[in-house]
Amino acid sequence: MTLELRNDSADPLVLDFVTGQRYDFVILRTREDTVWSWSKGKAFTQVLGQETVKPDQGLVYSERIRPELPLGTFQIHGRITTRKNTLADSTVIVIQ
Repeated sequence: MTLELRNDSADPLVLDFVTGQRYDFVILRTREDTVWSWSKGKAFTQVLGQETVKPDQGLVYSERIRPELPLGTFQIHGRITTRKNTLADSTVIVIQ
């Protein structure tokens, strides 16, 4: 899975983070049934951080799903974990 945030504006985009975590991926079977989460069980530094994305540049994060998914329909969420959690959130429906 790959999550890309691009700055298509003419101004720098300043991202504020509340921990060392920069992104996350979550795979759901239903809203209440999380099948896989990249960040589950990981520890992140508890420090404020900031990244600046220049105009016409981007951030790219990639992860591999482990273990492989069983057959079924899933929602895949990828998000940049800024102070404003809705930034760069996307959902994909996967039907195998």
